[in-house]
Amino acid sequence: FRPHRPGLPANGKSTFLVATAVAAFAFGAPALFLSVVPSFLSGLLHTTNTALLVAPVGLFLGMGTLAPIVLHTLPARRAAIVGSVLNVIGLATTLYATAVGSIPLLLLAAFVGGSGVGLAFVASLSFINQLISQEERGDVFGTFYAIIYIWFGGTALAVGLLTGPIGLTAAVRGVAVVVVALCLVAAVAVTRLPRAAS
Repeated sequence: FRPHRPGLPANGKSTFLVATAVAAFAFGAPALFLSVVPSFLSGLLHTTNTALLVAPVGLFLGMGTLAPIVLHTLPARRAAIVGSVLNVIGLATTLYATAVGSIPLLLLAAFVGGSGVGLAFVASLSFINQLISQEERGDVFGTFYAIIYIWFGGTALAVGLLTGPIGLTAAVRGVAVVVVALCLVAAVAVTRLPRAAS
């Protein structure tokens, strides 16, 4: 065993960057969902029942695991695009559900959004696995995970920093619009990758 420094793959750097963007931008959705939904439900239902408050979060995370297993036959290119689009639909539905106070819509958002994040993440891993040699795995995946978790944490921090000046609702909506736009950009970028990359 020896430590590895984060690095880029020797071949297919553009494919790596697109794949990493797909996963990182997708992780903006759980950053918002996990940090905002429990407090929203607490105010809506006037309850401190932990099981009830985290149920949508559990559904979101569960679908993130289940969807890639059920849809494992999807090619990486298609899974990345479908995952990014589902992520966008899930975020939009979350915003609408919280605006109108609808728990069923929030559960639907968790189902759709969680599925999208899971598909996008697994598709990204598939893209990268096709690019790298065994010797590169530590360096390349170090970079991949560092970028994802910096984006994940940065998304939640952005909401927190903006909440003071503009309020929680506006902060969440503003950050969500940015995440939606970036997910769509990533989906379009996937369509422009060489066919050999899928």
